[in-house]
Amino acid sequence: MKIRTIYPVVLVPLLCGILAGAMLLLILSPFTHATSSVPRITLATAASANSICKDTMHCKLVSSTPANQLITLAFGLKLRNTDNLTAYLGEITNPHSLFYHHYLNAASFAAQYGPFPQSEASIASFLRSHGFKITATYSNHLVVDAVGTVSQAVQAFQVQINNYRTDAGHQFYANAATPSLPINVAPMVASISGLDDAIQYARQPIRPGNDTLHTNARGNPNVQTVQNSINCPQPGSPKLPTSYTPKQIATAYEFNGC
Repeated sequence: MKIRTIYPVVLVPLLCGILAGAMLLLILSPFTHATSSVPRITLATAASANSICKDTMHCKLVSSTPANQLITLAFGLKLRNTDNLTAYLGEITNPHSLFYHHYLNAASFAAQYGPFPQSEASIASFLRSHGFKITATYSNHLVVDAVGTVSQAVQAFQVQINNYRTDAGHQFYANAATPSLPINVAPMVASISGLDDAIQYARQPIRPGNDTLHTNARGNPNVQTVQNSINCPQPGSPKLPTSYTPKQIATAYEFNGC
């Protein structure tokens, strides 16, 4: 009888210990996962809605940008040996230097100052891991182009992307905060473009007479009324051309076959 009574005495504390340990593991697991994740670096030079709205006077948040909306990005990679590059640029622009106007060709520039191919591959791998499709890379490894969705960008850069409207009625999407990248990727990146479309270039035709000329790319109410009398450009002197017609430009670039 004494032997049988030992089991509950030993078994109950043992089960309680196992259950307590399991509960403790469940409670701590989110924190241990967070501390083991890769640290990230904020890209201080990247634009955000805050910086854009300072340039455009006032912005109003309209809505979250749809998660499935396509977004096109261009990653600019950092150059190497920038101190030597600065010195070289000083030499080729100095008339008293032996290297004055001694320009490097594209291959030599890429070999001496361009990003390593491994850096380009790391950026491309990071983007693919978040679902982006690489649309273009270049022989100098300076830019990686990619396309994906807003939801993929939110996950990759840990930012919310919203739609905004300025007081002038200009509508655009932008990242609400400054984007960040994992610590093993961020040092290679010089710039990211495409997280916003605040700058939208467009040509405003000017008609003869009084007309309104909009000159600000971001939509500021920077407007002036002009008196204008439009004349089509005419070919300039062969010795001192002052303007070129579309036909001359097409001929110069052998663009007459289309």
